[in-house]
Amino acid sequence: MDERGRIIRVVRSRSKPSYNPEKRSYELIGTLQEVAEPTPGTPAGRTAVTGDWRRSREAFLLDAGRALAEARSTAEVLRVAAGLSMPGFSPDGLAVFGVSGDRLTIVGHHGHQPGDEDPFSHMSMVTDYPAAEVVRTGRAVYLSTPEQYKERYPVTWPLAQHFHRQSWAFLPLTVAGRTMGAWMAAFTYPVAFTPDERSVLTTVARMLAQALSRAGVAESERELTDGLQRSMLPTLGPEIPGMSVAARYIPTGGGLQVGGDWYDMIPLPGGPSGEAGSPWSSVTYRATTCAPPG
Repeated sequence: MDERGRIIRVVRSRSKPSYNPEKRSYELIGTLQEVAEPTPGTPAGRTAVTGDWRRSREAFLLDAGRALAEARSTAEVLRVAAGLSMPGFSPDGLAVFGVSGDRLTIVGHHGHQPGDEDPFSHMSMVTDYPAAEVVRTGRAVYLSTPEQYKERYPVTWPLAQHFHRQSWAFLPLTVAGRTMGAWMAAFTYPVAFTPDERSVLTTVARMLAQALSRAGVAESERELTDGLQRSMLPTLGPEIPGMSVAARYIPTGGGLQVGGDWYDMIPLPGGPSGEAGSPWSSVTYRATTCAPPG
């Protein structure tokens, strides 16, 4: 606007506030896009910004779905979730809650200091807390202002108050009809949570739940196969005079990390040792001989 209050141009911003601890202030980082001014009263005048926002939303969801589908571990899924920049609004703090028995657990978080999660770890499912309610009911909770949070959850409001956030969204993480946890997205600025914004958050929560479920299954399978293989490995046995023997087992890096190698030390009549290996891969064995004492 100019000094007379007349609109010169219309822009649309896509930015994210970032806190600078050295300056002790927030910096707004993002992009500005000029929006062509349509003729008042025309269909374009009513839908120009909305249509652009929806196109950005579709592109964002495609990118987010691709990145989450490629994540192979829980840590990777959480890193992807922390890096998501949603169209028009981006959360400053994220937390993923799981369930263990009748308790909430913290699977991971972003935008918080170490130790901030302690009051929320192993919280009872009957606690008057948004994430606990979401897991119990399977329904999302949107809190646009601190006043709404304090009025609806007075018992746990003091736990959230010192983070100085202005809006919160708690969404269920549901897979195959079962709520496996909750996802919290917190904002340092007020968010109205319009139907379009709720739609984006709901879609991301569904993709996040699927990615976490896949990562959990893959990690369980890797632990099972690794434990089984290590339990079947031979021991090196007693010390062999004049020799220093060592073994290290490293599975392959792909798939379930299933290796097929085996090793053993076999005494031979004509020498101090022999070596054996799997015919399916290249294995290197080293044994160091030492001169007898005296």
